[in-house]
Amino acid sequence: MERQIREMLLKLGQFLLGAWLAMQEEPYPAESIPCPCGSQAQYEFRREGVLYTILGTIKYQRFYYLCPTCHKG
Repeated sequence: MERQIREMLLKLGQFLLGAWLAMQEEPYPAESIPCPCGSQAQYEFRREGVLYTILGTIKYQRFYYLCPTCHKG
């Protein structure tokens, strides 16, 4: 019984952390953001991010930007 409760709590924690990450992101991405090279990185698409936490692996969607000058994402 204790193992089942622990598993349920971990799943609940994963769900809540994933929902919290989703709420932190703006609904619409900025068209561009400053790049460390001094140029402007352009919005490309949403991609999956992965966090490894004490609650387990958390997958979430995040904005991805690419700099046309230095080609770093």
